Amino acid sequence: MATTAGGAIDPEKALALAEATPYAATQDFTIEAGPLNSRTKARVNLNGPVRSGRLTESMTAAGGDMVGGGSDTPNVVVTGDGTTYIRSGSSWRTSPLGDRVADYHGYAKALLALGPSARTGMEDCDGTPCFHLSGTVGVEQMKPLEAEQYKILKSKGVESFRLDQWIDAQGRTVRFDRKTDLGGVQIRTRGTFRDFGPVERIDPPR
Repeated sequence: MATTAGGAIDPEKALALAEATPYAATQDFTIEAGPLNSRTKARVNLNGPVRSGRLTESMTAAGGDMVGGGSDTPNVVVTGDGTTYIRSGSSWRTSPLGDRVADYHGYAKALLALGPSARTGMEDCDGTPCFHLSGTVGVEQMKPLEAEQYKILKSKGVESFRLDQWIDAQGRTVRFDRKTDLGGVQIRTRGTFRDFGPVERIDPPR
Protein backbone atom coordinates (compact mmCIF):
# COMPACT_ATOMS: atom_id res chain seq x y z
CA MET A 1 0.00 0.00 0.00
CA ALA A 2 1.22 3.51 -0.86
CA THR A 3 -1.11 5.26 1.59
CA THR A 4 -0.95 5.71 5.35
CA ALA A 5 -3.66 4.66 7.80
CA GLY A 6 -5.07 8.16 7.49
CA GLY A 7 -5.33 7.93 3.71
CA ALA A 8 -2.35 10.16 2.89
CA ILE A 9 -0.09 9.10 0.04
CA ASP A 10 3.44 7.98 0.86
CA PRO A 11 5.23 9.43 -2.19
CA GLU A 12 8.24 7.10 -2.02
CA LYS A 13 6.09 3.97 -1.88
CA ALA A 14 3.83 5.35 -4.62
CA LEU A 15 6.77 6.00 -6.95
CA ALA A 16 8.06 2.48 -6.28
CA LEU A 17 4.70 1.12 -7.44
CA ALA A 18 4.82 3.18 -10.64
CA GLU A 19 8.41 2.14 -11.29
CA ALA A 20 7.33 -1.50 -11.35
CA THR A 21 4.28 -0.93 -13.55
CA PRO A 22 4.63 0.92 -16.89
CA TYR A 23 1.42 2.60 -18.02
CA ALA A 24 -0.20 4.64 -20.77
CA ALA A 25 -1.77 8.07 -20.28
CA THR A 26 -3.36 10.91 -22.21
CA GLN A 27 -1.21 14.02 -21.93
CA ASP A 28 -2.30 17.65 -22.43
CA PHE A 29 0.56 20.14 -22.16
CA THR A 30 1.17 23.81 -22.92
CA ILE A 31 4.45 25.71 -23.08
CA GLU A 32 4.18 29.47 -22.56
CA ALA A 33 7.27 31.30 -23.84
CA GLY A 34 6.84 35.05 -24.27
CA PRO A 35 4.62 35.73 -27.30
CA LEU A 36 4.62 32.08 -28.43
CA ASN A 37 2.62 29.25 -26.92
CA SER A 38 2.83 25.62 -27.93
CA ARG A 39 0.48 22.79 -27.10
CA THR A 40 0.99 19.06 -27.10
CA LYS A 41 -1.83 16.53 -27.00
CA ALA A 42 -0.62 12.96 -26.78
CA ARG A 43 -1.16 9.37 -25.84
CA VAL A 44 2.09 8.21 -24.25
CA ASN A 45 3.63 5.14 -22.63
CA LEU A 46 5.57 5.94 -19.47
CA ASN A 47 7.97 4.15 -17.11
CA GLY A 48 8.86 1.38 -19.55
CA PRO A 49 12.35 0.70 -20.94
CA VAL A 50 11.43 2.99 -23.87
CA ARG A 51 9.05 5.95 -23.56
CA SER A 52 6.84 6.14 -26.64
CA GLY A 53 3.66 7.76 -27.92
CA ARG A 54 1.69 9.63 -30.54
CA LEU A 55 1.89 13.42 -30.18
CA THR A 56 0.03 16.29 -31.80
CA GLU A 57 2.01 19.52 -31.48
CA SER A 58 0.86 23.01 -32.45
CA MET A 59 2.03 26.57 -31.84
CA THR A 60 0.23 29.91 -31.59
CA ALA A 61 1.53 33.48 -31.55
CA ALA A 62 0.24 36.39 -29.49
CA GLY A 63 -3.42 36.95 -30.34
CA GLY A 64 -4.07 33.28 -31.02
CA ASP A 65 -2.76 33.14 -34.60
CA MET A 66 -1.73 29.61 -35.55
CA VAL A 67 1.95 29.26 -36.43
CA GLY A 68 2.15 25.51 -36.96
CA GLY A 69 0.07 22.38 -36.53
CA GLY A 70 -3.59 22.92 -35.81
CA SER A 71 -4.78 19.42 -36.65
CA ASP A 72 -5.76 16.66 -34.26
CA THR A 73 -3.71 14.24 -36.39
CA PRO A 74 -0.44 13.25 -34.73
CA ASN A 75 2.63 14.90 -36.24
CA VAL A 76 5.16 13.10 -34.02
CA VAL A 77 5.31 9.37 -33.36
CA VAL A 78 7.83 7.70 -31.06
CA THR A 79 7.74 3.92 -31.48
CA GLY A 80 8.48 1.17 -29.00
CA ASP A 81 12.09 0.90 -30.19
CA GLY A 82 12.66 4.60 -29.55
CA THR A 83 12.61 5.75 -33.19
CA THR A 84 11.11 9.23 -33.59
CA TYR A 85 9.09 10.09 -36.71
CA ILE A 86 8.02 13.63 -37.59
CA ARG A 87 5.38 14.46 -40.18
CA SER A 88 6.75 16.67 -42.95
CA GLY A 89 3.92 17.74 -45.22
CA SER A 90 2.13 14.57 -46.26
CA SER A 91 5.05 12.27 -45.50
CA TRP A 92 7.10 11.18 -42.50
CA ARG A 93 10.80 11.35 -41.75
CA THR A 94 12.86 9.95 -38.93
CA SER A 95 14.37 12.46 -36.54
CA PRO A 96 17.62 12.30 -34.56
CA LEU A 97 15.94 14.23 -31.75
CA GLY A 98 14.84 11.95 -28.97
CA ASP A 99 13.15 12.56 -25.62
CA ARG A 100 9.89 13.79 -27.10
CA VAL A 101 8.35 11.93 -24.16
CA ALA A 102 10.03 13.03 -20.93
CA ASP A 103 10.77 10.86 -17.90
CA TYR A 104 8.24 12.37 -15.50
CA HIS A 105 8.83 9.58 -12.99
CA GLY A 106 12.47 10.67 -12.87
CA TYR A 107 11.44 14.28 -12.24
CA ALA A 108 9.35 13.20 -9.25
CA LYS A 109 12.29 11.24 -7.85
CA ALA A 110 14.53 14.30 -8.31
CA LEU A 111 12.08 16.32 -6.23
CA LEU A 112 11.95 13.70 -3.50
CA ALA A 113 15.74 13.72 -3.37
CA LEU A 114 15.57 17.37 -2.25
CA GLY A 115 14.38 16.18 1.14
CA PRO A 116 11.45 17.06 3.41
CA SER A 117 11.13 20.61 2.04
CA ALA A 118 9.86 19.23 -1.28
CA ARG A 119 6.93 17.41 0.33
CA THR A 120 4.13 19.96 0.17
CA GLY A 121 1.46 17.40 1.07
CA MET A 122 -1.91 16.12 -0.02
CA GLU A 123 -4.08 18.07 -2.50
CA ASP A 124 -7.12 17.41 -4.67
CA CYS A 125 -6.50 17.19 -8.43
CA ASP A 126 -9.96 17.40 -9.98
CA GLY A 127 -11.29 14.70 -7.69
CA THR A 128 -8.12 12.60 -7.51
CA PRO A 129 -6.18 12.61 -4.22
CA CYS A 130 -2.59 13.60 -5.04
CA PHE A 131 0.65 14.30 -3.25
CA HIS A 132 2.23 17.64 -4.21
CA LEU A 133 6.00 17.77 -4.64
CA SER A 134 7.69 21.15 -5.10
CA GLY A 135 11.21 22.51 -5.27
CA THR A 136 14.11 23.92 -7.27
CA VAL A 137 15.86 21.30 -9.39
CA GLY A 138 19.38 21.65 -10.79
CA VAL A 139 19.56 21.53 -14.57
CA GLU A 140 22.14 18.70 -14.47
CA GLN A 141 19.46 16.42 -13.05
CA MET A 142 17.49 16.99 -16.24
CA LYS A 143 20.10 15.38 -18.50
CA PRO A 144 18.92 11.74 -18.24
CA LEU A 145 15.25 12.80 -18.14
CA GLU A 146 14.99 15.12 -21.17
CA ALA A 147 18.36 15.23 -22.91
CA GLU A 148 17.39 17.61 -25.74
CA GLN A 149 15.78 20.11 -23.39
CA TYR A 150 18.80 19.82 -21.14
CA LYS A 151 21.10 20.77 -24.03
CA ILE A 152 18.98 23.85 -24.79
CA LEU A 153 18.85 25.07 -21.20
CA LYS A 154 22.51 24.30 -20.59
CA SER A 155 23.56 26.26 -23.69
CA LYS A 156 21.59 29.27 -22.36
CA GLY A 157 23.34 29.16 -19.00
CA VAL A 158 20.33 27.92 -17.04
CA GLU A 159 21.43 26.38 -13.74
CA SER A 160 18.09 25.41 -12.21
CA PHE A 161 14.31 25.58 -12.59
CA ARG A 162 11.27 25.54 -10.36
CA LEU A 163 9.17 22.38 -10.50
CA ASP A 164 5.81 21.39 -9.05
CA GLN A 165 4.50 17.88 -9.60
CA TRP A 166 1.46 15.99 -8.34
CA ILE A 167 1.38 12.18 -8.15
CA ASP A 168 -1.46 9.81 -7.30
CA ALA A 169 -1.47 6.78 -4.99
CA GLN A 170 -0.03 4.62 -7.80
CA GLY A 171 2.86 7.04 -8.28
CA ARG A 172 1.59 8.26 -11.65
CA THR A 173 2.08 11.92 -12.53
CA VAL A 174 -1.28 13.72 -12.65
CA ARG A 175 -0.07 17.32 -12.98
CA PHE A 176 3.28 18.89 -13.92
CA ASP A 177 4.35 22.55 -13.78
CA ARG A 178 7.89 23.74 -14.58
CA LYS A 179 9.03 27.37 -14.60
CA THR A 180 12.34 28.35 -16.21
CA ASP A 181 14.08 31.70 -16.73
CA LEU A 182 15.65 31.42 -20.18
CA GLY A 183 17.71 34.51 -20.87
CA GLY A 184 15.15 36.81 -19.29
CA VAL A 185 12.18 35.04 -20.93
CA GLN A 186 9.95 33.21 -18.49
CA ILE A 187 9.03 29.78 -19.84
CA ARG A 188 6.32 27.74 -18.21
CA THR A 189 5.65 24.11 -19.09
CA ARG A 190 2.53 22.69 -17.53
CA GLY A 191 0.08 19.93 -18.17
CA THR A 192 -2.08 17.08 -16.98
CA PHE A 193 -2.26 13.31 -17.38
CA ARG A 194 -5.46 11.28 -17.40
CA ASP A 195 -7.15 8.10 -18.71
CA PHE A 196 -4.47 5.81 -17.33
CA GLY A 197 -4.26 2.27 -18.69
CA PRO A 198 -1.90 -0.52 -19.72
CA VAL A 199 1.00 0.18 -22.08
CA GLU A 200 -0.11 0.41 -25.72
CA ARG A 201 1.66 -0.70 -28.89
CA ILE A 202 3.03 2.20 -30.95
CA ASP A 203 3.82 1.25 -34.54
CA PRO A 204 5.68 3.39 -37.12
CA PRO A 205 3.39 5.79 -39.03
CA ARG A 206 2.34 4.97 -42.60
